[in-house]
Amino acid sequence: MKKAGLVLLMGISLPIIASISAQAQENGDKLRPSFRRFTVEIFGGFSSLAPHDLNLLADYESAYMDYYYRQSFEYNKTRSRGFYTYSQSLIPGSGFNRIAHSFPLGFRAKVNLSRTFSLSLGLAYLSQSASSVYSVQYDIRDQDPDRSTFYYENQQQITYSRFRFALRGWTPMVGFHARTRLIRRITLEGYIAAGVLFADCESVSEISSKTSQYFGFQQSTLSFIERKGKGMGPALEAGGQMRMELTKRFDVFIEGSYAYRRTRDISGDYKYKYKKEDTNSDPIETAVSYEDAIWRIYKYTVNNPWGQRNFSYPTIRDKKYLEGTDPFKLDLSGFQIKAGLSFNF
Repeated sequence: MKKAGLVLLMGISLPIIASISAQAQENGDKLRPSFRRFTVEIFGGFSSLAPHDLNLLADYESAYMDYYYRQSFEYNKTRSRGFYTYSQSLIPGSGFNRIAHSFPLGFRAKVNLSRTFSLSLGLAYLSQSASSVYSVQYDIRDQDPDRSTFYYENQQQITYSRFRFALRGWTPMVGFHARTRLIRRITLEGYIAAGVLFADCESVSEISSKTSQYFGFQQSTLSFIERKGKGMGPALEAGGQMRMELTKRFDVFIEGSYAYRRTRDISGDYKYKYKKEDTNSDPIETAVSYEDAIWRIYKYTVNNPWGQRNFSYPTIRDKKYLEGTDPFKLDLSGFQIKAGLSFNF
């Protein structure tokens, strides 16, 4: 979809640039103000964003909680013909959020080769994060057929006290612009640009669980996972702009574009800590860390009596152990709407 969008906008922008060039020659000098050699633009706006592989962090936790808890409890409830019951209590606002948009900022410095054509050097920046709160309690009861005595009672609490992931991207770009004057103070412009994406991403999660059984047994776990990564990739952008002259030196503009920005080469650090305690044994603690490891996608399938489920999630692997995993892509592509101010010199 993203590639198709880029191809479509490129296909639209190039003919527009060509027609603008022809139109500008036809318009003559009668609509043209004094020529300015340099232009500096600053802008901000809104960008759609769908970093699929990074969003798998939220998708995986949501699917995991649904499959291993709700679905398994529903299966036991149906199979027991009413002897097995459970209740679910979610705190308000519980859920796993995804990244869906961002607010890019940037600037361009243009050299106006003529009244029609310009070259530009610019820098764009965007960042976004998704934070989630999730806490659930399950109360489970399994009773004998005469419904007179509960012989099993279990309470499970799962809390995501921290769950956040984020991305950032810096994109220096070189562009080619063509414009024509629509009326005295309104100018239309088309442009294409190419550059390099410098991106990074990170995630942190802290998950605790507690199980209490009716005969006094208790068990608690605490896990902490932190991932960090950086990478580079290609950046392309194509779009159109409408500009209105305020004074001889100041203009305002709006523009729409599609930006392709993606990297497959993300590497960084990984930290994992786990602690388990229960009433019958000594605490168990585990810690694992990697440096300069590779972000990958791990996929697996689970079969249980209550059904089959396919899971996939981002992981970080040592360079020696990439087998059985797929490449991780950090995708910052999307349609953009921007507005800004330009200064003419």
